[in-house]
Amino acid sequence: MTPHSILAVTDFSSIGDRALARAALLCAEHGATLKLLCLVHPGDRHPLDASCRLVHHARQLSQRHGIGVPAVDQIAHSIEDVLPDARCADVVVWGVAPVSSLRSFFLGQPLEDVLRRCRRPVLVVRRQAERAYGRLLVAVDFSQASRGLIDLGLALNTSADVELFHAIGTANERNLRHGEASGAELIVVGKRPASVLSERMFGSTAGRVLRHADADVLVVPHDYRAASKASAVSRLNAESLIVR
Repeated sequence: MTPHSILAVTDFSSIGDRALARAALLCAEHGATLKLLCLVHPGDRHPLDASCRLVHHARQLSQRHGIGVPAVDQIAHSIEDVLPDARCADVVVWGVAPVSSLRSFFLGQPLEDVLRRCRRPVLVVRRQAERAYGRLLVAVDFSQASRGLIDLGLALNTSADVELFHAIGTANERNLRHGEASGAELIVVGKRPASVLSERMFGSTAGRVLRHADADVLVVPHDYRAASKASAVSRLNAESLIVR
């Protein structure tokens, strides 16, 4: 699945800046449509100049990579505000730091909510985006769903080296989480559908990889749906602030 539409979500942190840079790099590589969105956690005060900062980032990315970058002219205060655009993107690039709150303890992180509800591959960025991914580590089991993970990983860079890793068993998962299996720049892992209660009680391989890996992680819901090119591009361009 070659990404035709990308949504980059930032909180203006250093992680958010890395996510925007990676999203722009992917956009330039694949000729994809890129849209920027700022998410402010409930209860936090968003910067008064948030819209201007989005425009500034969009202009910088446009000039650096030679791409057109629209930005949403509003601030998302909840996952409900993010989902409409996320569901119209082929890939969501996530640059929002985890939150520490009582709500997140019981209901999970915003990232977990996005993965559960938007059913799109989510690229969680950790490292500086200096070049295309050169080495991928794909965590597979023996399920039908894991067969598509290789294609999705390679869609981000068809010339990357790919290593398959059987993420079965406690020891294997531990090696995967701590990056002892290879020097991968990107880990691709699937995520089975699960309720909030189930994930709170039993966790998941994807969740544990996200908590411990220092590489970028592409999390692919097993029931993910690809956004059609025409509708995705149309939606991502609608009601956007065009950077000149």
